[in-house]
Amino acid sequence: MMTKLRLKHDDFVTALRPVVKQIPSGDVSHAVLSFRKGTLEISLIGMTCGVPARGHWPGQIRISAGAVRSFLSVLPPEDSVCI
Repeated sequence: MMTKLRLKHDDFVTALRPVVKQIPSGDVSHAVLSFRKGTLEISLIGMTCGVPARGHWPGQIRISAGAVRSFLSVLPPEDSVCI
């Protein structure tokens, strides 16, 4: 089974904005992304946001805070986002 999630663009952006605002410039911390019970969870700097999602994503991944910040500027404008 392929590992991928589908979520609504607007839900993803709305959930990410408050988290991204808390990332200091030049921050070298990492975020943890996990999927459970129909929610993509992004944990960073003591905050966790959740976005309704569908798909298959076992386990967790760790990405840089900068990558999380870049999501807001590189997401395609389509209504549905696949990661």
